[in-house]
This record gives sequence, C-alpha cells and structure tokens, in this order.
Amino acid sequence: MATGDIMRKLSDGARVAGLALSLMLPANMALADEHGWGDGQLANMTAEWWQWVYSLHGGATENPVQDATGAQCMVGQTGPVWRLAGNFTGQQNVTRTCNVPADRALFFPVINNSQFNSPNACGQDATNYTVKDLRDNVAPAIDHATNLTLRVDGRDESHMLRRVKSAVFSVTLGANNIYTDFGIACAAGVYSPAVDDGYYAFLPPLKPGAHSVYFHAESPNITVDITYNLTMVPVVRH
Repeated sequence: MATGDIMRKLSDGARVAGLALSLMLPANMALADEHGWGDGQLANMTAEWWQWVYSLHGGATENPVQDATGAQCMVGQTGPVWRLAGNFTGQQNVTRTCNVPADRALFFPVINNSQFNSPNACGQDATNYTVKDLRDNVAPAIDHATNLTLRVDGRDESHMLRRVKSAVFSVTLGANNIYTDFGIACAAGVYSPAVDDGYYAFLPPLKPGAHSVYFHAESPNITVDITYNLTMVPVVRH
C-alpha cells in the first residue's frame, strides 16, 4: 500500500485521500479464475478495504496502516477474510507480527491509491470531482508501479498479484481520523464518490503454524516494503 493523496498533499498541496479495507465475503462466493477471485467481487473487496481503513481512528495505536509492530493487526477484522495493510506513508520498511485464525483467507494491497471527493474539505479546493476525474487522478501512481513482489514463506508468488480498479464507494470519517496525523483538516462526515486503483493479493487460508508474507512495490516517491510474520491459529468449532 502507499499513500498517494496524502503524500501529494504534504508535498505540493494536491487533493487528498490516502493509499494503502469492512470486508464481507459471502460464504458461497463464486470464485472465477485460477487465482480464486472474480473481477466484480475484487472491485467490491478493494472498496471495502478502504472503508475499513477510513472508518478507524488514526494513530499507530489505532490503525493497522500506521502500526509498526503488528499490535493492531486484529482491529476491525470481521468475516471470512483477514485484511492485511501496507503503510500509509508509503515510505517505511515495516515488519509486523500477528496471529490470524487459520480459517481466514488473506486479502491486501501491495500498492494502491485512493481518492474521494470533498469540495472545500480535506485539502480539496471547490472543484467537485466526478468518478472519471478521481480515476484519472489515482491511476498514474499505479501505472508507474514497478518491482511488484509477493513472497509467501520465501516462495515467489508475484504472479498472483492482480490490478484492480474498485467499485465506486463512499467514505465515512470520524473526528479522530487518519488525516489528523498528517496535519490535514478533514472533518467527520461522509464523502462521495471515492475510488481506488491498485495491485492486490488474495490468498487462500494458510495451514496452521508460522508463515511469512512479504510484499514490495515502488512508484515515483513511493516505496512499500512490508513483512508479516503470521501465526495461523487453529480454530476449534466443537
């Protein structure tokens, strides 16, 4: 994950929104291709990934995308898919240690970019952005992404990465939202429309025990380098 809009805001006053998931995957979800995902479902899942991130408080003790250790790995996790996070500045090498139920699939961005419409708020001028405007704004960082890497337990699984353009969604921010940490005034409220573009991975549940998930990506002014040391914990259902 990266942080395109926040980084641009901090550097040149450009419009906002982050880079970087409530992810509810129906138990009977039809999986379309050899990687086990369908384009329409992924478009919704990426939108839900962002709604998860935006709905949480900011700060390293509140939000998984700012977490330096993995202590916040479980925050807001619901449903059969466990969301992993990148880092919201896109400029840190981070290693996180986390316990995950062994019956959960893993879903996460290797690099992504989101923007929502917020005229006269969140650093945006009076312009009212359309969905097309937003998609045009977020695409360049992903168009220029290089060195996309995914390794699971040391095995190169980069072939599993899929570029996904999200469904259109809305963003709900609380008063203590993630933008506060970057000195960006972004009042609590609902903002719409919002879109995302990025490279994502969807992994089936890993076997109980210790695993490593490593991902890396680069784009101009952005380097994402994240390691998750995961313990997949057996789930007892009787």
